[in-house]
Amino acid sequence: MGAALEALAITPICANSPQAKDRVERLFGTLQDRLVALLARDGVADIQAANAYLGNGFLEAFNRQFAEAPHSPERVWRKAPKPAEWNASSRCATGRRWATTTRCDWTAW
Repeated sequence: MGAALEALAITPICANSPQAKDRVERLFGTLQDRLVALLARDGVADIQAANAYLGNGFLEAFNRQFAEAPHSPERVWRKAPKPAEWNASSRCATGRRWATTTRCDWTAW
C-alpha cells in the first residue's frame, strides 16, 4: 500500500492516536446503531427506500449534529490519476537477481 501511495504522490494520514481512532469508531457505531434503528422504526426494508430515506433529511441532520469544520479552508483535491498511472502504481513489484549458476531467480521484494 505504501508503494502505491508513494507512486501516486499521496501522503497518508494515519489515525495513530486513540482519540482519532475513537472518533472513527464512534462514527461507525453511531451509524450502525442509530441508522439501523431508524430504518427499522420507519419500515424501510430495501435499498431503494434506504437511499431515499438518507436523501430525505437524515444526512443533513446527521451532519449538523456530528460534522466539524476543517482545520484549513484550502482545498487539497486533485484530479484522479489516469488509468496508466493507476496501473503502474498497483502492479506487483518483483526483483531479479542472478544466482551463482546461470539461472535468473525472481524474488518478491
